[in-house]
Amino acid sequence: MTVAGEARSIGREWEGVDVVKRLSLEGARILDALLTRRALVRGALLASVAGVLAACSDSRSESGEGGSASAPASAGASATPDSPAEVSSSPTAARVETPLATAASSAFPVAIEHKFGVTEIPAQPQRVVALGYSDQDPLLALGVRPIAVRYWFGDEPHAVFPWARDELGDATPDVLNMPFGQLDFERVAALRPDLISAVYSGITQEEYQRLAQIAPTLAQSSEYIDFGMPWQEATLLIGRALGREALAHELVTEVEARFAAARAGHPEWAGK
Repeated sequence: MTVAGEARSIGREWEGVDVVKRLSLEGARILDALLTRRALVRGALLASVAGVLAACSDSRSESGEGGSASAPASAGASATPDSPAEVSSSPTAARVETPLATAASSAFPVAIEHKFGVTEIPAQPQRVVALGYSDQDPLLALGVRPIAVRYWFGDEPHAVFPWARDELGDATPDVLNMPFGQLDFERVAALRPDLISAVYSGITQEEYQRLAQIAPTLAQSSEYIDFGMPWQEATLLIGRALGREALAHELVTEVEARFAAARAGHPEWAGK
């Protein structure tokens, strides 16, 4: 199928799809481009990125709607419990623990501001739980394999979609089947995380406070509604928390450049 034909096919997929699902699919496809960084460098996925633009051009304005969320609560640093939680009965957590060898240890400690205050991260995270519904994607794009991933849709192995499987490699993270508003804090604690990424989770302040008692916890910026933080800013926020801010900037700049090139090369897609 030609690029133009693929674009028309993708455009038809949006017909009759509700707004929430459209935004979820849009985010997934954008992160597809983000996670295939090495393929993008080789130019192999230029046609795929162009197809994404055709599908996303109209829905971008929808995702930009919405005002600021509630004002941040008093700044309180996340901390690990005095006594370590019990290790999960599943052996997978130990197998997927991945040292952040390329992160700059001198970046720590680091303080991350978000809608609930400030999270202090004392050292490079080694055991990251992806509690946000799509947080595993920027984590994997930044070279970090989470020890657990929250289930959100479909029937994909380890709740990781095809565009991220190369980055996942042979890791086997736990899958956290926790519906919205039904967090299992004991299970999260049993994983012994040193960072909980909950950027795309929609957690409440009460949930944040309970998670922060387990490990330093990331939440989204107060500037956006729940699930409304742009992928660029979410990637940069997570990159800072991991000590990989420079790589996060590189990834975002690279993908945005590909989008711009595809737009410039196909002016006929404007408004579609």
